[in-house]
Parts: sequence; structure tokens; C-alpha cells
Amino acid sequence: MRLEGFDGWHWRTPELAASILNRKFAYAFAARAAGNIEWAWNINPYMPIDNESVIGFIRPDGTVKPELAVIKQHADFFRAAAPWLDDFEPDPVVIVIPQSRVFMNRPAALDGYRRAVRLLAENFGVVPTALSDMRLSAERLRNTRLVIVPSVEFLSAEAAEALSAASRAGTKVLFTGTVTGDFYGDVPDALRTLGVVDRGRPVAFHEEGSTFDRNLQETLLRSTLPRTEWHEPLPLEYARESEPFVALMRRALSAAGVETHPSEVPVTARLLYAPRSIFGVFVNDTTTDVTRRVMINGAPVDVMVPAGGSRLVVWDRATAKIIAQTN
Repeated sequence: MRLEGFDGWHWRTPELAASILNRKFAYAFAARAAGNIEWAWNINPYMPIDNESVIGFIRPDGTVKPELAVIKQHADFFRAAAPWLDDFEPDPVVIVIPQSRVFMNRPAALDGYRRAVRLLAENFGVVPTALSDMRLSAERLRNTRLVIVPSVEFLSAEAAEALSAASRAGTKVLFTGTVTGDFYGDVPDALRTLGVVDRGRPVAFHEEGSTFDRNLQETLLRSTLPRTEWHEPLPLEYARESEPFVALMRRALSAAGVETHPSEVPVTARLLYAPRSIFGVFVNDTTTDVTRRVMINGAPVDVMVPAGGSRLVVWDRATAKIIAQTN
């Protein structure tokens, strides 16, 4: 869509719009998308809505936007990669979406969850499966190594039982923040067994080296229970500083035996494992070219990811040979 400044001039250059589209395509596949759908091929200049009338690859004068090159690049890649792609293995990590906080009208209810996903992807090359707290079940958590429950505040008896069953089956369950009860203010027995129920208190602006600004003190709770290996009382995914949450995830991922691809550069890495191949998705939101290292069959592999762009790679799972990659 067209975004304008106060003077009516476009906010983004055509090249910047193309780079955003490139990254959006990559993020879609990092989230296990089966494909992308183009909304409009040709611009419709007769639409009476400025931000809608410019959507499309081909302008009214017949020239094409740089965004069309993004489509061609991905089409060429998947033409070569498609025969090697099949159903991917389940993710070893699940993160719980605290959707009940949205319905309880908590401002910034999902901001911490979103930030947790990004920090995991950029720092560890781990992209978790996201499940709503209102749709948890023992079946959906089966064979998961680690479940992250970030500051849900509310948890139903059914969700608590699913998490408890997963824990009994050997899955590590990590809580941050506090759980006050279910949606009605009650504390079901299944919730008590998790040992994290607490009325909590509002976070302070500064808490143990972490900063909670943006008026989070009015909407976010910390637990008053003692810190344990699998319960972090502070809602660290909301902290301004990323280091405390990254350190917490490093310990949890290691204890749960999850394979990671650590990085000092903030570039998303995602490996999806098919029977015959490994599909790698890399997204660079920075303004410099970056080399991102991952482990393929136990050996380090460096992938150059262009500034403001992405790179898709498919490796032969048996030989680690590159089958296809984007430019």
C-alpha cells in the first residue's frame, strides 16, 4: 500500500517497497506457509482510494515496479526446490500466545510474545510453533521439548492440564511473569499443580537490571514467587533490554536439549527439516550485509544475507549439497 508523508510524497522508494516485500515473503515461509498469493497484478488507477489504487506490479503506463523481480526470484527458486520439499518435521519448541489477555483488554497484550519469537529466531535460529492459550491440548504438545509460556496472566483449567500432562511426559515448561487464575478469577486444581499461581504485583520501571517502560507498570505483572529453573518471575520478554531474556532462553534451550544456531548478529534463521532436504530461511532487517552461520549435519555453514533482504536455501539432507538458493 502507498504510505505518504504530510506533503503527499511517497514514504518509501520503489526499491524499499521491493525489499520489504522480499522480507515478507521470507517471513511467510519461515512461518511454514505453503505459498504466497499476489493480491493485484495491475494497478487500478480508477479506484478512489489513494493507498489502494497503487497496489499492483504493473503501473498504468506499462512499466513494472521493482517488486516484480521479487516474485520472479522466488518463482525461480521454488521451481528448483519444490521436488525436494515435503512435510516438515514438528518444531521442538512451542510458545503459547496469551490471547486471553487480549480479551481481557490488556494493552500491548501480545507485544512480549512477538518479541520473544523474534529474539529466538535472531539469536538462536529457533522459530517456535505458536499455539493460543485457549487451544492448548496434550495432543498438540506431544513430543515437544520445550514449551514457553510468556506472561499469560490467565490460564484455563484445560490449558493448565495440557501443560501439566506435557511436563509429566518429559517436556520442559518455562513460565515467565505470573498466572493469577483462570478467566473468571478462580484457581482450578489443574492450575495449582503447576506451582506458578500468584496474584503478583505491577512491574517497576527498573527490575533487577531490566527496564519496563511504555507504561507497562500499569498493565503488566511480575510474580512474587521465588525464582526457579522453570519459572522466571519477571516478564523479561517485555523488557527494553534483550540480554536478560536471551540469557534465560539460552539456559532453557540447553536444558531442554534443543538444537540452536547461535548468532551475535540480529538476522533471523530458520531451518525446516523435510525427509530429503533442509529448507533454510534467512531474513536480514539490518542495513548491512551479514553472514549468518548455521549447523548443517553437524558442520558450520555460513550464509550471506543481503542488507534489507533475505535468502532461501535448500540443502540435500544426506550430503549437505545446495540444491537451490535465491540470489
